[in-house]
Amino acid sequence: MAIPKILHQVWLGPKEMPAQFVSWREQWRRLHPDWEYMLHTDKDIPQE
Repeated sequence: MAIPKILHQVWLGPKEMPAQFVSWREQWRRLHPDWEYMLHTDKDIPQE
């Protein structure tokens, strides 16, 4: 059984993601070009 090659990152709240977090994201994507990247935000949370 293989582990799916998906990088998940979560950012919640009204503030923009800090530049350092964006930098890390870009580094992860550059180091793992064959992995899917998913950013989960408030928009992905089901509203009741």
